[in-house]
Amino acid sequence: MRALKTVMFYHKDTGMFAANQLLVSDERMVALNTPKDHVAIDGHHFDHLSQRVDVTSGEIVDYQPPQPSVEHEWSGTARRWQLNGASQAKRQASSEALARISQLEAQQPRALRETALGLAGGRERLLAIETEIQALRANL
Repeated sequence: MRALKTVMFYHKDTGMFAANQLLVSDERMVALNTPKDHVAIDGHHFDHLSQRVDVTSGEIVDYQPPQPSVEHEWSGTARRWQLNGASQAKRQASSEALARISQLEAQQPRALRETALGLAGGRERLLAIETEIQALRANL
């Protein structure tokens, strides 16, 4: 039985790792599966999102990819771009507002029925629901 070998691939010019890995028992399969303009390197323990190969020295070096947006900040601990606190809070508030809008809209059919039937309070409930939904949408 042959031993299994794991390889990763990096671009010959940039040193950037490809996201894919290859597990083979036959060394000849490495060359057949190496992407164009890439070089195979033994191992599977490299982080393709925060490491690359220094093509001059062949050493593995830390890499910080370009910032995805101004809403992101680099986390040295996670070695990833993450949403900054303000952006996280904004997305959380938006998610909560959308959930509340869904709850309010689920209440509308009864208020519509009461309004259509001319029952007391139906129109007022519809207006109260709409007022709250408009306020929530202003914060999205």
